[in-house]
Formats: sequence, C-alpha cells, structure tokens
Amino acid sequence: MPNKETQALSVQSGGAAIEELRAVAMALPDVEEDPTEKMLAYVASAPPEAWEALWQSLPNLQDNPGRSFRVETIRARPSDFEGALGIYLVCEGTWLDSGERSLLTCSSIMGIGQLLVLHRDQRLPADLEIVRKEKPTRRGFHPIHFRYLDPAQAAKRVG
Repeated sequence: MPNKETQALSVQSGGAAIEELRAVAMALPDVEEDPTEKMLAYVASAPPEAWEALWQSLPNLQDNPGRSFRVETIRARPSDFEGALGIYLVCEGTWLDSGERSLLTCSSIMGIGQLLVLHRDQRLPADLEIVRKEKPTRRGFHPIHFRYLDPAQAAKRVG
C-alpha cells in the first residue's frame, strides 16, 4: 500500500492519472462477468424482461447527498455517457444510517476516480459520505464526490 504522506504530495499530470485510473477500471470485474451476491439477488427477484431495467432503478449518488455508505466491492458497467472512463460503477455495501445492505450506482467522474483509487490501494471496504456541492456549475450541474470517513467518524454514524 502506498505511503499516505508521499501519495498526498505526489500529483500526476492529468493524462497520466487518467491512464492509470483507466487501467484500474479495465481490471475491475464487470457486473455480468462477476456479479456480487446482492446483484444476483436483484436479478433473481425480477422476470427476465426486467433485468436491464434493474440497473437503472438502483439507488445512485445524486439522490443520496449527505448519506454515508460503506463500500465493500465495486463492479464496472459500460456507460452511455462518453466521459473520461466510459463506465459507471455499481457498489455493494451498507447504508451507515440504517444498516441496510444495498447496491449503489456511481456515475460521477470524481466519485468513480475516488472509488478506483480506494480499490487500487486495497482500501475497500471504506466508509464514505456522499457530498453534493451546493454551488452549481455554469451548466447548472451539482458535482458529486465522496468524503472519506475515518473509522472513528463512521462508528458514530452507524444506525
């Protein structure tokens, strides 16, 4: 695992960082190739005609600002959005406020980057707070990212 102090001080150029994250993303298991137990439960609970719609109906970051989620595993899924990485992530974990096991989708480029770094550095499971910036961009979009919760903070938020 990289030294946290050194890692925080070394910043890669934008192109190098994106290429590194792209390599991490390409090595991730795909939802279809390696579904988690919760993903299989979603599929088993629906008729075949509804399987594709299941992915669109999962909870997502945008609808859950301020909540905290323990991310245990992540899987990649191709995205229709032509962003830097071309994927979105399906996270399996637990809502810290309720203890409910759930899946959560992440299409935020910053959030995907953060999750890929946690995966790369073998720091999953991780407790994260979903943060929505109050000030919108010029296009009216409210960026979403994660705030890392150290274990002492997370313990205070559980149930």
